[in-house]
Amino acid sequence: MSPPPPPVPWRLREMLQGYPGHVERLQEVLSYMLEEPAPGVDPFERAIWLLEGRLETFIFEAREELKAAVASGDEKAVELARAKESLMLRAHSKNGGLFDLSELQSYFGRPQARYEGSRSPTLDWILAVIVLASLLVGLREYNQYSQQQRAARLSAHLDAFLGPAESTSADDEWTEAAPEDEGLDP
Repeated sequence: MSPPPPPVPWRLREMLQGYPGHVERLQEVLSYMLEEPAPGVDPFERAIWLLEGRLETFIFEAREELKAAVASGDEKAVELARAKESLMLRAHSKNGGLFDLSELQSYFGRPQARYEGSRSPTLDWILAVIVLASLLVGLREYNQYSQQQRAARLSAHLDAFLGPAESTSADDEWTEAAPEDEGLDP
């Protein structure tokens, strides 16, 4: 006897209560997951991927219904189709229907994270360190670029104020350009 399939997360069930067929289709996806295991793939992550895929299907179907309603010219049908599309988008959102995955986490024996989401806190720390390191490298490069830009602007201002400098020796020492004689006879 096989174990019962994982439950559809409560928030999705609550959001889609007006569409029981959609909740049933989500449950079918989770049942399929047990019937067709994927070796080497984390079952919790796979469950999330399958739910996301089915929710994307719901969004596509809602958009098709909206197109048909617009083509029909029925304002009431257009309004209902827009509301359905909006609901399906919220259901697919990490801040909406996929916000609380605690039931799935419990089903798969995963510890509850300090927040509700599909990634582990360790992965979040690794990603945070990578992002921080990237920012620091970027700031360092920006600072070097800024110093070069400031030096170039300062040089341009000095050239404008003092006149251009000329190189007088092989070791590139810079001296002020000599003023030209202005018609002075000796």
